[in-house]
Amino acid sequence: MLIQESFKDVPTQNGGSMRIFTFHPQIPNYPKAKFPGVVVFSEIYQGMYISLPLKRAPTRFFSVA
Repeated sequence: MLIQESFKDVPTQNGGSMRIFTFHPQIPNYPKAKFPGVVVFSEIYQGMYISLPLKRAPTRFFSVA
């Protein structure tokens, strides 16, 4: 299954920004297919990047759904 990854920078109350990553399955010929969601949260400050273990979590979720 193909996984589409994207991100959006959202402004915070203190004037900074928080980067939110989204991962979703992409199935050819089914652009309106719907899937359940999962939220993955990291308490560790990692800057503007996501660690590989956190990136693997949603990928594994979609591969068994």
